[in-house]
Amino acid sequence: MNIEQILQKIIELTKELNHHAHCYYTLDKPNITDKQYDSLYQELLDLEKQYPEFIQSDSPTKRIGDKSDNDFGKVSHLFKMGSLMNCFNLDDVNGFFNTFPRNAAAGSLRQLDPNVTKERNLNFIAYNIRYSNSNTLFNQQKINKVLLDNGFDVGIVFNNGECLSYPLSEETLDSIIKQYTEDKDGYPFETDGLVFKYGYDLEEPNLFNKYPDYACAYKVESETAVTKVTSIDLQIGMSGVKTVMLSGTSVSRVTGNNQAYLNNLDIRVGDLIRIKKSCEIIPKIVHVIPTKDNHRSEPFKMPENCPCCNTKLEQTDTGITKCPNRKCPEVEVKMIEHFVSKGCMDIKGLGEKIVRKLYNDRYISTPLDLYRLTIDQLSDSLNIFQMNLI
Repeated sequence: MNIEQILQKIIELTKELNHHAHCYYTLDKPNITDKQYDSLYQELLDLEKQYPEFIQSDSPTKRIGDKSDNDFGKVSHLFKMGSLMNCFNLDDVNGFFNTFPRNAAAGSLRQLDPNVTKERNLNFIAYNIRYSNSNTLFNQQKINKVLLDNGFDVGIVFNNGECLSYPLSEETLDSIIKQYTEDKDGYPFETDGLVFKYGYDLEEPNLFNKYPDYACAYKVESETAVTKVTSIDLQIGMSGVKTVMLSGTSVSRVTGNNQAYLNNLDIRVGDLIRIKKSCEIIPKIVHVIPTKDNHRSEPFKMPENCPCCNTKLEQTDTGITKCPNRKCPEVEVKMIEHFVSKGCMDIKGLGEKIVRKLYNDRYISTPLDLYRLTIDQLSDSLNIFQMNLI
């Protein structure tokens, strides 16, 4: 790239990252994966290091997060609330620590009403102590001991909390990554990597730069698989109309969210896509795998009318396509399914198939109708389940 192209690339990356940061931090609606954001961020960081004269005044590398909700009051911290430097291989980790001594709950925590946050059953995992006059509290072993002694959960700690020898060897790192990848599906939260922290007392810890000098984040590639999109169908629910991609592997469904999501990733029928295993039942799409075949299918286009009731679909300001007809059969079924789900009334044994059967037989059309059902109606509609229901 020539100088003009480099400047233009930095401007474009800055604008794109600021847009994604706004979607993530302010709107709570991220539209790309953490991996994709990290990749764009690293590309910008590398260019800024080579051409510091082109750094933009609004560069995301010079700040933490994005603008917060104006309804919240501002709080001044004693130390800068920095983020961790990302590392992707052994050389990155050893290089980071060679300088010594020379981000699942955002939406819930932003609720203005603390009672709403309280009802969401959030768990708190402590990993640091910032306000202390003692530099020894930047020794992670001592931090963990103080936190545990005071009843805090410190999450998952590797190597029994003991310090690793420096520099790390390939064998040591491989052993840690192997343990992490084998155990992470059993964690009660979703993760995308590990944090390495300095294990000894720091005389002068760096507390005011964006990246603290006593810890770094090691990003671990999630388990992925490649599959082919065989069709793109619509799923109508309470929250709107979503696209669902059907694939040719053991993974049968991948949620595509909305038209903007498909446009952003440029997903079409016949494409090979890489999907990422996550804590959710339905995997997430990482990206479309480029091929040399130029004969791709036409881009998917959302229909103008609801495929269930033929009502004209509406699009909200947030990009969600909705069927405005509250009497739409699919909307009514999804409302009942949500009502009986584990996250709501948690009615055991009343799943999607039974709800649809009762609805199609016109015994229910609202959640309230469930409480009016009689034994005769259940027997008539669900005779093969009679012994289990009575």
